[in-house]
Amino acid sequence: MSSRDIWESTGISYGYITRIERDESNPTLEVLARLLKALDVEWDEFLLATGYMKPRKKGNEKKPTYDLADDETPTRAQEKPSRYKPR
Repeated sequence: MSSRDIWESTGISYGYITRIERDESNPTLEVLARLLKALDVEWDEFLLATGYMKPRKKGNEKKPTYDLADDETPTRAQEKPSRYKPR
């Protein structure tokens, strides 16, 4: 999906989207929610891929559970998380 496609499906300005892509701006939660919806990505999938959440290992659970990343996980200020690339 191109930046223009995202702009058309979310109503978020094209300039703002490109600033987010270039790490010149951080999206609000509202904007992030609109972007994830347009990309058909779930919150937990996004948070796992960016390192802000990790799976909790507990036996043979049918539904996975998650924890927020601990202090060992780099934050954006310490190290840029790898770019999330939708499937």
